Amino acid sequence: MTITNLKTLYKFTSSLFDREDQAKKAAMIILGILKARSPRITEVARAIPKAFFAGHKMIYRFLKRAPLKEALLRLFHEDAPFVICDPTEIPRPQARRTPYVGTLKDGKTKGFQLLVFSSPYKGRAIPFWFVVFSSRTISQEESSRNLVHLKAFLQVKDLLGERPLVLDREFSYGRLLSQLKGAGIHFVVRLNTARHPSFTDKEGQKRRLSLACGERVFLEGLRYKGEVEVNVAGVWEKGHSEPLWVITDLSPQEALSIYRKRMAIEESFRDLKTLLSLEKLMNKAREYLEGMVALMLMAYGIGLALGEAVRETVFGGSRSYRLYSGLFVLLRLKVKVSYEDIRKIVEQSLSLFPWLALSPVSTHV
Repeated sequence: MTITNLKTLYKFTSSLFDREDQAKKAAMIILGILKARSPRITEVARAIPKAFFAGHKMIYRFLKRAPLKEALLRLFHEDAPFVICDPTEIPRPQARRTPYVGTLKDGKTKGFQLLVFSSPYKGRAIPFWFVVFSSRTISQEESSRNLVHLKAFLQVKDLLGERPLVLDREFSYGRLLSQLKGAGIHFVVRLNTARHPSFTDKEGQKRRLSLACGERVFLEGLRYKGEVEVNVAGVWEKGHSEPLWVITDLSPQEALSIYRKRMAIEESFRDLKTLLSLEKLMNKAREYLEGMVALMLMAYGIGLALGEAVRETVFGGSRSYRLYSGLFVLLRLKVKVSYEDIRKIVEQSLSLFPWLALSPVSTHV
């Protein structure tokens, strides 16, 4: 029997949307995304049984009317110890006239940036918010990369509370860290040592970051580029070509532990591109683009939960299947399941989202 069916998906979407008709349509579209393994509306429409859905025009109407980002926000995990923010470049080389498409970091390729916020959960990550921007939108809004990043982080500030925001090395610039600290947002950021960052100690003396293979170091009360007081943690593990440095406003020991957990989770984000073909996003209007991104991230989160439950129910503790992500198990492995197994899988996957059974989270973002 098929695990990814309309009835199963509706069990999730009925908690994400307040209106029954929207929950049913969302379940249909997510079913199409998982079947097509693509975000292209024409491909998704073909993957949905015609008895349930009347073509791609209905998808466009749904994208325009449904509160998709607010629904995605309900996947935020209230008990998460930290929040991960991952940037991804989406190339669109042929999109010369698309308003939201600019130039990627190489200075040549057309495309845009997708900034995804996720909650860690059981060794994986569940997306709950995102921001789309590009060099063109920054120019049109007379903004800057720094302001776009800061605005995105402020959007999730109330959800973060005391949780730290965990960021990769491209966010390790002094002005942003100073603004985060001023806004009361805790942070754990991998330091970009290629920029030759400068630090001074409490006496104003320059402090060089130095570490031998096999060593770790924890430093407190340093000033980063003379702009913001931070703590720094470093470790150089055997088998790695370079040390890992983390900059934070938390204790350096805690920050290093948090960032290493993020590195283990990082692998799961590749599924969005390899299994769901995220880079195929081809919407001319930004409104439709953001709607499809929200549905893609919902499909990812739900598919991940179902796949993890398949792993536990069908394969048990087999080590070989630990090599695969839950979404890979769901979409790529040919698994025969009974009706009773499906019931167990659905119950177990829904248990990953116990907060959805409670009152909906605030959608103030």
